[in-house]
Amino acid sequence: MLVRTRTWSSSVVALLDYLQAYDCDRLASPSPLLTRTMDPGGTWKENHYPGARVDIGGRFYCYSFEPSDQWDEYFPQHTELRRYFERALRTYGLESHCRFRARVDAVEFNPDTSRWTVSITNSDGNVEHLDARFVISAAGALNTPRLPDIEGAETFAGLSFHSARWDSSIDYSGSQFALVGAGASGFQIAPQIADEVARLTVYQRTAQWMLPSPHYRQAIPPGDRWAMRHLPFYGRWFRFLTFYPGSGLSIEDSRIDPTYSDGGLAVNPANRGMRDALVDYMMAQIEGDRELQAKVIPDYPATGKRILMDDGSWLRCLRKDNVELERTGIKRITPDGVITVDGRFRRPTSSVTQPVSGTTTICGR
Repeated sequence: MLVRTRTWSSSVVALLDYLQAYDCDRLASPSPLLTRTMDPGGTWKENHYPGARVDIGGRFYCYSFEPSDQWDEYFPQHTELRRYFERALRTYGLESHCRFRARVDAVEFNPDTSRWTVSITNSDGNVEHLDARFVISAAGALNTPRLPDIEGAETFAGLSFHSARWDSSIDYSGSQFALVGAGASGFQIAPQIADEVARLTVYQRTAQWMLPSPHYRQAIPPGDRWAMRHLPFYGRWFRFLTFYPGSGLSIEDSRIDPTYSDGGLAVNPANRGMRDALVDYMMAQIEGDRELQAKVIPDYPATGKRILMDDGSWLRCLRKDNVELERTGIKRITPDGVITVDGRFRRPTSSVTQPVSGTTTICGR
């Protein structure tokens, strides 16, 4: 194994997930952009499971200096997002600065020299130490699989993989499918595959709040696309409207009022009002199904965890005859099935898990 050290007078930009395109000519000297993947795209390069899309409006989910008027949907799917980042890379001439398949293992600050050492493993397996004055990290955490620590998981004899490593060559139609984890990814996967599998069991630890979003899977009409491309400032105005109502108005609904007590269901009167509105939205879709209501209504305050965009697909999916939502924890996995803590056994032929985490060590101030 070859180990070498290189010194950069300006900076090292560590790109682990998202391609952060910016004008490198503004830097004092050329600086490498490091990413462990083979191509640009970050998490949208890794996550290509059925239904994978961003849950932020496309007009806002783009660089302010490189707005996109080419989205096909209001909430773009992963293929569109990858094309956007590839186009940004070419537009700003960043290919020559990119070092693909360069895994960043550690970043360490030396207080004596006031410089950073970035340790990377290149595609050939050789280790390299980059010495730099500045390090700009654009690391994310949505494409590094971490399988849940469940007894016997490694013994499962059927097909098993992480959602960030979805095997597109597998035909899962007609299978008994287990989805372990139902956060943002599972929220997208389940409605997409429910009609194709024979049976889908969703194992969910925590119920999710859902924000009504009727445009979530909707294509952008031709008129809107024309306006975004040709009407002056229409695209900027649409971007502002996408961002401001959700992030620019106030956080008072989420601020804890120490004098307010509601049994942990809300943190202040306004938050209680938000909870009631979201519960009404969910109850309207599952009226009469008391068992499902008990499973899907969160027992924590609204905005206490990430709220997911919803156009009704999630609860429609859970009400299908071949879909079961299981909130009981998993005790262990056997070669031929899953056993929950209440002793029940289910026999899937395929399983997908979702938790993720990063693997880079950073030392310094």
